[in-house]
Amino acid sequence: LVADFVRSHKFNGYIVWIVDSNELADQALMAFNSLWLLRGDRPTFSYRYFADFNNDFEKCKPGVVFTSFSKCNAAINSRNEHDTKNFIHLCKKTSLVIVDEAQNLTPKQMKALITRAGPGTKLVCLGNIAQIDTPYLSETTCGLTYVVTRFRDWPHSGHITLKRGERSRLADFASENL
Repeated sequence: LVADFVRSHKFNGYIVWIVDSNELADQALMAFNSLWLLRGDRPTFSYRYFADFNNDFEKCKPGVVFTSFSKCNAAINSRNEHDTKNFIHLCKKTSLVIVDEAQNLTPKQMKALITRAGPGTKLVCLGNIAQIDTPYLSETTCGLTYVVTRFRDWPHSGHITLKRGERSRLADFASENL
């Protein structure tokens, strides 16, 4: 998905891939870089924007930004003027946002992320409501369900439910029975 979007002529800003943790952000970055070596059609930039990694997005070239929920939340709630301006610039110049493991966000966290999208930004939320890892969230109260429900009747949105998982028979069985 990301490699195809980067290769498209519509890509003229950032792609922001938001994941659950710093470790997953680093894994996503390494996986993207490996895939881009195989499928890429031109040089591209990838940026770490999680943990202690910071970038000045007013000076960065378009590319793929790998970040975590906690880093975005910290930027949204920051009292530091530079951090706030930097995050606003990133949001304004983003073409595609991918929220991975969206089932682990609360509705308020989803709203905080989505309402900062700039003009023309596309949004893809990925998740499995049978695999919620966040305490106090359920299949009906998680951010992924909230977005699907609220966007259902908006003519510019779409929703796909996959009928089975792609991890393993064991993971599918555990999702259904635990």
